Amino acid sequence: LTWAGDLYARSAYVLNCSGTSWEAENAFLQGLTPVSQVRDLVASVPAPNDLSVHVRMVGGAKDAHLSYESTDNWTEESQAEIGFWRNKSHFSAFLKRVEALRAQGEADRIFVAADTPEAYRAFKATFGGSAVHLHRELYDRSSEQLAYALADAILLGRAPRLLGSTWSSFTELALRLAPAPLAHEMSGKDF
Repeated sequence: LTWAGDLYARSAYVLNCSGTSWEAENAFLQGLTPVSQVRDLVASVPAPNDLSVHVRMVGGAKDAHLSYESTDNWTEESQAEIGFWRNKSHFSAFLKRVEALRAQGEADRIFVAADTPEAYRAFKATFGGSAVHLHRELYDRSSEQLAYALADAILLGRAPRLLGSTWSSFTELALRLAPAPLAHEMSGKDF
């Protein structure tokens, strides 16, 4: 890059160029201060937690009726790939892995961020008060929901271990915002 001015790039993928790096981008993101609404949401969730879990199962052809999951947003191949990974990220896969970690004494307190109320109910039914989450009634792309989403991403990065959803930029954001490197496992790959 020889351009002396600013460069704006929008991509679905991490840039691989001499003008930036994963570390520099993460340092920039971690240096930002969330607005008070987001800080208050983060403070409302009990901490510390041993494990954080990000369940991203909405997407693919089954959810194409949602405007943000519409087939107008990507190719058929991309829609199929999203569906494949969302199926691998069903909350039941996470429940099994968390149960194994709990049996080893490694997940006494769990923070959960999910994209469906069913996932939250399943974690609460299985783990009771050991599983906490940011309570919401919103599952859309509204500006209010975006505040909850940022708070979730921050909270996901606060536990020493993360179970993430493969093919989710939200899991990637949680890893980027984490104040320290996280041990992490990805759905469909590691469990």
